[in-house]
Amino acid sequence: MRPKLYHSPMSPFVRKTMVAAIETGQLDDIDVVTGDPHGLDVNLRRANAISKIPALTTDDGVDLPESDLICLYLDERAGGGVLVPPSGPERWRVLRREALADGFMEAAVHCRAEAARPEGARSQADVDKLAGRMVRCLDALEAEVAGLPADCADLGAIAMACACGYADFRYPNLGWRNTRPRLAAFYEAFAARPSMQATLPYDEAPT
Repeated sequence: MRPKLYHSPMSPFVRKTMVAAIETGQLDDIDVVTGDPHGLDVNLRRANAISKIPALTTDDGVDLPESDLICLYLDERAGGGVLVPPSGPERWRVLRREALADGFMEAAVHCRAEAARPEGARSQADVDKLAGRMVRCLDALEAEVAGLPADCADLGAIAMACACGYADFRYPNLGWRNTRPRLAAFYEAFAARPSMQATLPYDEAPT
């Protein structure tokens, strides 16, 4: 049985798992199928009771929700220590970068959804709160880039690049580069990697 990944090309969390699969040389060994978290996708709900993407069913039949679990599975499947160091302070630095990047992406996804709600149902206070979280996460990532090797492609770097890519995709007027030159330089280099070029989002898919 091959692993099965439930996918939507506009999700930054799906992109993170896809980039991780490519960087570890596993994508060709994974069945990538469309998953619609907003519809009645029975297969997706069976794989992930939360009904969110990404979700992955392992080659042993274990259903994994959430991109962080999926990436840890991919790391172990690649031999371990490829995406995340097995132990020590650097392991926690990598996972901290991932958590901060995930925090930006989660806030950005929810901010967009809240802002799209009709008048009377939308909470401007929630939009402002989420927008503030996005800014703080980007500021934290600017600090995280200091000292990061130029060729770094661990899970923290992958998540950071996917966060920056989602900022460009969904918030083109955010101007996040203006006061974050290190993060901008990191993203410019990382975005040229084949794994990022192969996973560019497009508008024809469901949100």
